[in-house]
Amino acid sequence: MHQSTADRQRERLMTIALRIFEQAFAPEKYRSPRSHAYKSGVLCFLRFKAGEIAHPDNRIPYPPGSAESDAWYAGMDEGYARWRSQRNGSKHDYQAH
Repeated sequence: MHQSTADRQRERLMTIALRIFEQAFAPEKYRSPRSHAYKSGVLCFLRFKAGEIAHPDNRIPYPPGSAESDAWYAGMDEGYARWRSQRNGSKHDYQAH
């Protein structure tokens, strides 16, 4: 299947953090649904590791001890695992549950 010019341009402009994130949550991938807070944590950690933002602990948008806060930190854990898998050149995608 050939990519359109617009698709190629979008791919070039996309950061590595966003590419990893979009691969993780691509519609064709089967995985358990995740909350916005969880996905936000994944992307925040990936952006931190890519050098796009400062340390993520300063960016948590949820009150400490809330369910959303817990989901955000769990998402950060997945972000860490995905970053590590990508940087180590793993041929296998990180398997989220």
